[in-house]
Amino acid sequence: MASEKKVVAWTVNSEDRGDIVFHHHGLAARRIGAETIDCEFDECECRRAPAFDCYVADNQVPLRVLLNNDWWFECYCCGERVSSGTDRIVFADVIIDECERKVFCNEKCKAKYLDNIDEHNKKYKKFKKDVLEKFPQLTFTDFKGEYPAIYCVAICTFPEAVFPCSVVYDHKGELVIRARLVDEKKLAQLLDSEQ
Repeated sequence: MASEKKVVAWTVNSEDRGDIVFHHHGLAARRIGAETIDCEFDECECRRAPAFDCYVADNQVPLRVLLNNDWWFECYCCGERVSSGTDRIVFADVIIDECERKVFCNEKCKAKYLDNIDEHNKKYKKFKKDVLEKFPQLTFTDFKGEYPAIYCVAICTFPEAVFPCSVVYDHKGELVIRARLVDEKKLAQLLDSEQ
C-alpha cells in the first residue's frame, strides 16, 4: 500500500503575478498556479517554498506573512503597490483584511473602499425602487445589482412574455425593458394600461 505524498508549498510566478499553491507535485502546482494567476503553463515558473509549508492545513499563507517575505500587493482601493520595502507607503499604516484577502495602503483607503460599496448599494436600492414604481404591471422574479455586481438588472415576466425579460438602465440612464420574442404591441398595451 503506497503512502500518500506530503502536500507542500510552491510559489508560482509569472512576470507580474504570483501565488502560493499547496500540492504534493510540482507540475500540478504549476498548472493550478498558472490558472490562478491567469497565465499559460509555460509562462510561469514554479519553485518549492518550504518556508510556507506550515500553512498547508490553512491552504493559504496570511497576507502579512507574504508581505514580510518580500511579496507585494496592490491596494484594493487606489492600486498603489504595497510592500514592506516601499518608500511611498508607511508600512505600519497598511491595513490587511485576511478574511477578504485584501490589502489597503492605510485606513483612509479602506474607508474610501467601504464608502464606494455603500454608494454602489444605494444606487442599487434606488434602481429597485424606481423599477417597481415605473413597472408595477410586471412580475419581478429577481433583482441583481448589490456589490459586487457591476450592473443593476431586474428580471421580470408578464402574461405575453415567452421568456423572462429584464429591466436595465440604457446608455442615457433611462429604465428600459429588454425582451426577446415578445409582441411589442401587446407589451406597449400592457404598459399603457397601467399608467
